[in-house]
Amino acid sequence: RANSFSHWYSEEELSYVQKVYGANLQQLLFTDVLPFLTLSERRTLSTIKMHFPLRGHDAGLFEFAMQLKTGEMYVSALSVKFFDDISIALAWYEDKNKDKQKIVEYLLSLSAQYSQASAPLKALDVPEKAWKLSEYVNDVSQKSLKSGLLFIVLHELSHWHFKHAPYSKISALQAQQQEIQADAFALQVMARMSIIPYGMSTWLMMLGLGQTDSGNTHPVTSSRLIAIANQLEKNPKSFIDHENISTMSDLDVLQVSADIKKVGEVIRSLKR
Repeated sequence: RANSFSHWYSEEELSYVQKVYGANLQQLLFTDVLPFLTLSERRTLSTIKMHFPLRGHDAGLFEFAMQLKTGEMYVSALSVKFFDDISIALAWYEDKNKDKQKIVEYLLSLSAQYSQASAPLKALDVPEKAWKLSEYVNDVSQKSLKSGLLFIVLHELSHWHFKHAPYSKISALQAQQQEIQADAFALQVMARMSIIPYGMSTWLMMLGLGQTDSGNTHPVTSSRLIAIANQLEKNPKSFIDHENISTMSDLDVLQVSADIKKVGEVIRSLKR
């Protein structure tokens, strides 16, 4: 079962994620985002259908995809559950001042052809309901998950909006350029919504460290990460809503940028 993680979560767990998060993502993309899109972007959105299977075709951990022939977006419940677990683990480690290097090493272990890793919370010694034990963990992990998922679905929407080509038909460089364009679009819409992309650094760390090179449909490279960081640094104020101005500052956005650069440094060092 190379890189199959279907055994990590029960049908009941994934069905819950499918029902609750599926409805939340539908609301997020088709209702909450809509007022912040241009007319042409709204037209693109109106042609999309979102599917939320329990598992993707390969029962992988990073199965968020846009079918470029039909405009169908697929979001795997297993992938969302994994993202949620990693967000909780990171927040728990921060709250307890634990060394997050263990999380990095865990993500790296997932790229092995026959990974023997357990599900995140068990493998990382995080209580199953850590979010109930700490208000900080609950708040930070939820912000990370929601903003990260928003970034992902906007990124996928961009592929359809710009009529990107399948990676099988283009070069690696062209694929990277498409990814950078999709990242930029997602960040632009999040800035219009005044949402700080907290979860982006978590998502990119997961994607960059946990995926193997083979079959990687969303290549994470230092150039892609630098482009994201530069866009965040260009106008950090745009990500802060007037209602949150008293509790958030440019420094919050710049910290996200710094975290993304750190992810880039780790990934670059591993590929030397």
